[in-house]
Amino acid sequence: MTSTAVASYQPVPPEPAPLARNGVADALPVFASDGAPAGDPSAAGPLAELAVHRRAETPLSIGIFGPAGSGKTRLLAGLVDAVERIAAAAGAASSATPFLSRVVVARAEAAPGRGAVPLLVGAVLSALAQDHAAFAEDAVHAGGDPREAARLAGERVNALRRSLDGERQTLDELSSRRARLTDAVLFDAAGSRLDGFARANRGRIEARLAAFGLGTSDPIRTFKELVRQGAEAGGGSRLGITLRSLWAFKGQGRLLVLAGLLAALGWAAGLGADDPDAAAAWLAGFGDRFAAATDWARAHLDLLQPVSRIAFALAALAVLADIVRAARFLGPVFKGVALLRGDLAARRRDLDGLLAHQTRRVDGLAAEAEVAGRGADAAQRRVEGRRGGGLSDHGAALAGDLFGLARTPETAADGFFATLAAGMAAGDGTAPERIVVALDGLDRLPPAEAAALLGAAHRLLGRPGFALVVALERDAVAAALGEFDPAGAAARLDRAVGVTYDLGAAPSDAAALAARLLDPRVEERPAAPAVDASRSALDRAYEPFEGELVGRLAPFAGGTPRAVKRFVNAYRVARADPRLSRAAPASFAMLALSLALDGTGAGGELAGFDADVARGKVTVDPSSEFGRAFAVAVATVGQQVGADDLRRGLAVARSYGRRG
Repeated sequence: MTSTAVASYQPVPPEPAPLARNGVADALPVFASDGAPAGDPSAAGPLAELAVHRRAETPLSIGIFGPAGSGKTRLLAGLVDAVERIAAAAGAASSATPFLSRVVVARAEAAPGRGAVPLLVGAVLSALAQDHAAFAEDAVHAGGDPREAARLAGERVNALRRSLDGERQTLDELSSRRARLTDAVLFDAAGSRLDGFARANRGRIEARLAAFGLGTSDPIRTFKELVRQGAEAGGGSRLGITLRSLWAFKGQGRLLVLAGLLAALGWAAGLGADDPDAAAAWLAGFGDRFAAATDWARAHLDLLQPVSRIAFALAALAVLADIVRAARFLGPVFKGVALLRGDLAARRRDLDGLLAHQTRRVDGLAAEAEVAGRGADAAQRRVEGRRGGGLSDHGAALAGDLFGLARTPETAADGFFATLAAGMAAGDGTAPERIVVALDGLDRLPPAEAAALLGAAHRLLGRPGFALVVALERDAVAAALGEFDPAGAAARLDRAVGVTYDLGAAPSDAAALAARLLDPRVEERPAAPAVDASRSALDRAYEPFEGELVGRLAPFAGGTPRAVKRFVNAYRVARADPRLSRAAPASFAMLALSLALDGTGAGGELAGFDADVARGKVTVDPSSEFGRAFAVAVATVGQQVGADDLRRGLAVARSYGRRG
């Protein structure tokens, strides 16, 4: 075996960035979340341009591969953001642009137990709802039998109206409870604080009620009636029961009358004591008939002053007795009023919350029933062959019914996506030009479920106008595919994913990442560059040697047209990678060489060559398949292949190849 040493090199570690400026690092986050970007991956730009390029044939599928924690979700998010920015820039461009502007991005997050049909249909329908709702509505109806759709829409309206009637009855009951809250707390709530107080002081309350002539067979209820009168809105009721306790109840009126009479007697006696002569003359006016009494009174006029004082004192005692009796009576009543108000406040808060919630629920159901009613009318018009006058908002609910049918969800989904594809192909003004579906979360699924979802996505979205971008772990999906077809697992994965980017294979500079995370110069980091929609890196002119290079290496890619096509497609995308923007022709030669041999019988030797390059000492066997391809590549570019060329070309090829 002849061996030829090609190159040797020693990697130079990057200089660490300063960790603080003037000893201050307060611009740094104290914790870097798992979802926070740690630098924009170089692949987001070329792959995003591919997804929205006007001349990219669809269906298109892009796979982002990598083990857990490699940044697949971050790269997918960056790619989606780039797609949206490119499409927006294309829409605002005043000149010709290679990109499409009417691009819809649908985000789908896989979850265990969630079927492919509701996941993909729901994501696409939600993405279309804002700007292409009429187009989505037509596709929803095309996904099922219009008569079945009309029946389901009618049933949905009836169910909503029944629910609305039930909720309105509940709301009326709550309103009635709110209006009768005082009576409910007084007489129906046995566990209230007022009820506990009344029963604990039953004897005292009963005695005071009896003293006021209010003794009944049910003194607790009588007491509660008095409490209700005292607790009624405003101060009038409280003042009214106070005044009634002073004069209206048994014995209180007599005390007040007695006090009045005694006060009058005291006043009259006082007048006589102040003017005895006038008092004697007044007594003499009674005549001889009462002479004995009047003579005795005239003889004892000196007693008028003590009588006056005693009468006033007795009048005051009568009033005081009236007030004391009233206070003793009112004490338990006002205590009950305070307890009742506390009970009412607590229960009123609960009822007000229930009423507000129920009111919102009724309003929501009423709006939903109204929308569903319009949708049912539109569905019936479709059955009768009459087009509706506008878009109904019930598409998402109807889609849930149509695509949730156990007997034909896949058939309905096929019709849905076929209608979308046909509308995009026909250039329907209500249709987008491309739908990009970003599918993530497959790592959370069991391998078999992930493989089934990937297969369903490939089948349903494998239509013109669709671009699927999926993040997944290659080995897990390949193993799941291999459970059913070990020999054809790789081929099935290749058919499901047309363009790949492998994060696990991409070299990561741990030192540079750590330094960047500790770099306090956050404010100096450049923002995302403005998108130039007038050109695409994918349209960069081919160098004269590239066509010859690809053509001469194509026979090494495999013996089938699919393998050759995959090699050419991978090279078209990989050559736009920013790492090759200023690369020498030899780097493109190594890129084409690696992509051509990737997945063929020479893949093992290619992997060994890759490892030799990493060690800095490379040998090539000219008689092997790899050696012959290597010689063709070097001869095509017509120059010596150096270490930097090897490293750069192979690094990009590792990202876009299938070796992992």
